[in-house]
Amino acid sequence: MTKGSLLWSVRVILSTPSAVDLALRHRKELCEAEKDQLGMTLVSDDLVVARADGSIMHPDSLSKASVRPGKNVGLVGAHLHSLRHTQASMLIQQGEFPKVISERLGHASTAFTNDIYGHLMPGMEQPAAAKEDAALEGVIIAPG
Repeated sequence: MTKGSLLWSVRVILSTPSAVDLALRHRKELCEAEKDQLGMTLVSDDLVVARADGSIMHPDSLSKASVRPGKNVGLVGAHLHSLRHTQASMLIQQGEFPKVISERLGHASTAFTNDIYGHLMPGMEQPAAAKEDAALEGVIIAPG
């Protein structure tokens, strides 16, 4: 989907049910409070994140709006896009398959994901070598 010169991406990203429930419940409460103040009723086709008039909010506007609350709690320089980097970093550290990470981030290839996040992987070499060593245990016969 394109709008002007921007390319918007649409994809399904699985999350834990508890995280989605918590986030959406909180957002619904905020929307209900705002609509109550305006004397309006929340309806089922209202957007989760929208402009004050209910229309679609541009992703850049949402990202800019997310900076203020971060600053209020001491997260200077943090923005909505930081969540992508946090997710990728956590998944890499937990040993998730690069293809899964790449798909969650919407990257065209695992090579692109590795180029961006490869600096997070240096410490992962040693556990990989240990796994290889364990797999070969008893297979290789010492010359004798």
